[in-house]
Amino acid sequence: MTSHHDELDRLVAAEPAATGSPDLTAIRHAGRRLRTRRRIVTGLASLAVVGAIGVPTALVASGGPEATAPDPAGPASAGQEKTRPRPKDVESRTLEDLLEDTEPSVCGVMACRFVRPAEYTKESGTVVGEVLPMGTFDGGTEVLYVARLRGVDLRTSEDAEVDVLMAGIDDGRTLRRTVWAVQPGTEPGDPDLRLYGGSKAADADGEGHHYGVIGYVAGEHDVVEVTLPDGSTRPVSGSSTGVLPGWTAFYDTGAWVDEWESRADLTYGVPGGPSCSTLTCGSIG
Repeated sequence: MTSHHDELDRLVAAEPAATGSPDLTAIRHAGRRLRTRRRIVTGLASLAVVGAIGVPTALVASGGPEATAPDPAGPASAGQEKTRPRPKDVESRTLEDLLEDTEPSVCGVMACRFVRPAEYTKESGTVVGEVLPMGTFDGGTEVLYVARLRGVDLRTSEDAEVDVLMAGIDDGRTLRRTVWAVQPGTEPGDPDLRLYGGSKAADADGEGHHYGVIGYVAGEHDVVEVTLPDGSTRPVSGSSTGVLPGWTAFYDTGAWVDEWESRADLTYGVPGGPSCSTLTCGSIG
């Protein structure tokens, strides 16, 4: 039984005896007034608590009011306070100032840097086949390859040893991974063709933009083609059947088209075989 019910019982008991039925309307009205008063009192109490919590007893923050501390000189200085010196003002800098001091981002086919030199993860997997050069970048060779390592079979979501199409930088001594892309044979649905990339990237000379796409197609093919926005086709920038046995790995790069939004809208495929667009069979990020 709640206190609200107890109060209603009290009100009923206080009703004068009568030969007729009790005035239930009056009793309900009294109960509603009691409930309203309790809500108002509870609300005011809550505001008082919030107000008490919201007023800090001290401010300790960089740039806030100067903090004070007792003088450590001894008893003679008891009750005295001395102010800690405020740090020297730091020159205020705008975002535009910082951007002017930062080397602009430039990209190869897949690798990008914002500050020289770029740092990438040393490849921990075992390179399966040949390493396909894609160009030079930051004093090394940008390459396409497949590494075998512990990962996740995307068809089953279970841990497994998987082959992953990677992009990286090879300086002649160390192979460093720049992109973990797609997994031939373990992608959902086991597709025959899968793509990665297609974002807008700045040219090395800073004068324009381009895109970079890497991918694979099942089987060994002499040529992989890309269909351009005007409907024409051409071979991709490079392909190899030696990167992963039983598959053809490829990369492609070209000038950015102003009509594209965030990704290059291109279609890749092999004559008489599978083909798919970057927006349908591609991934990024």
